[in-house]
Amino acid sequence: MNNYDCLLFDLDGTLLDSRDIVITAVHATAEQFVPGVYSKEAVLARFGESFTDFLAEWDSMLEGRYERDDVYQAYLAQAKELEEKPVPLFAGVKESLSRLVELGYRVGLVTNKQREITLVNLEAAGIGGLFEIVVTLDDVENGKPSPEPLEKAMAHFGVSPARTLMVGDSIYDLEAARAARAACAILEWYGPGELAESSPDYRFASLDELLERLTKAQAEEKGRVAHGTSAVEAGGKNV
Repeated sequence: MNNYDCLLFDLDGTLLDSRDIVITAVHATAEQFVPGVYSKEAVLARFGESFTDFLAEWDSMLEGRYERDDVYQAYLAQAKELEEKPVPLFAGVKESLSRLVELGYRVGLVTNKQREITLVNLEAAGIGGLFEIVVTLDDVENGKPSPEPLEKAMAHFGVSPARTLMVGDSIYDLEAARAARAACAILEWYGPGELAESSPDYRFASLDELLERLTKAQAEEKGRVAHGTSAVEAGGKNV
């Protein structure tokens, strides 16, 4: 696993324990403008999807009664109200991210969240300074599962997909990584959920577990180099 130079992280459900907040904001907005269309369970099943995908579905239902931007601003207001208190990080996230930076990994954030709320979340959690680049929904034409956000981050770092690991929690992270030809690690803070039948490159119960695997792989690679054997000469990448 030591063949990665760049680590790209999702935000909600990966670093922030924010699933309930996001689901509540989307569902409350749906009930305001297209009542009765979605249950909370239906919204939960789509956790990780961008709000603009919901908006696209609502166009015909709104029947010209509301402008799309009015609905979008209502969603932002719901999200901001719910996130007035800092959204908690999962256990050990700040420490693990700091250690990954110390180990020499290039670290970026790739989220389907809007930039304004993303920056508020990062500042409140005290982790904004750990990312070399933050790619939000406002920075691209298409959010995940499109590869565009990952490609934008990889271009910034100047790294190839083969040297990039996307770390997320949803099917949208996995599909975006596959489309960008990058590897994907899924953090199962909430359990495997919808990804139980999927095949990401790696699965971890926590970020601490991912850090441990990467630290071990780096140590093993240094040992091989010290003995004159690279990972390629040893027969491929570590897992």
